[in-house]
Amino acid sequence: MRKYNVLVTGVGAIIGYGIVNSLHRSSYKMNVNIIGIDIYSDAYGRYLCDKFIQAIPAVSERYPEFIKNVILENEVDLVMFGTEQEIHRLISEQEFMGDDYKKLVINNDKINLI
Repeated sequence: MRKYNVLVTGVGAIIGYGIVNSLHRSSYKMNVNIIGIDIYSDAYGRYLCDKFIQAIPAVSERYPEFIKNVILENEVDLVMFGTEQEIHRLISEQEFMGDDYKKLVINNDKINLI
């Protein structure tokens, strides 16, 4: 059976490592390879993931490029966000992200995020 690569961001935050824990408890746990990222190298969630990559802050101008490279280099199938800053940063980057934008679990850009 195929194993899916799921990228979870903000694995040092309660939502991020909560997503990782939920994936571990799901009926899909045997079919998921969890790649976690966080800006902190000692993020708690790093120990729950199959692979950890230290991220750059979402406020960085290079953040969309960073995420796109992580998706490509790790053959990521789905991206789940553990912090809202990353969603805010990427919601307007559909053109730059190209087909990889479809892999992001993200709000519709018509929704007004505060």
